[in-house]
Amino acid sequence: YFRYYNNRSINAIDNHLHTIILFDFVNNKYIGYSHIDIDNNINWLGIYINKDYQNKNLGKILLNYTLLQCNKSIVSLSVDIDNLKAINLYKNNNFKIIETKKYYYIMEKRL
Repeated sequence: YFRYYNNRSINAIDNHLHTIILFDFVNNKYIGYSHIDIDNNINWLGIYINKDYQNKNLGKILLNYTLLQCNKSIVSLSVDIDNLKAINLYKNNNFKIIETKKYYYIMEKRL
């Protein structure tokens, strides 16, 4: 589940510095998506991997590739508190929890 578009229209893509879409042409399915956008002078990372493709190291690959495309010094993200797989992925890639909200964490990484 990717919460990003709950409060935004598709036009939010206009604020993306980088957008990456992974697609499985053999099975005609979206694998995942990532982006870096700017909101209130904060560089936000968004990432999603389709459940059919999770546990295949694709989240790590997509995360690292997205960060390589980013020329910012700090990147932030939000992650649901109960999304332990994603939290572990981010922690293993040097993201730190900087704020705890009711249902999610704000994490940050210095590049």
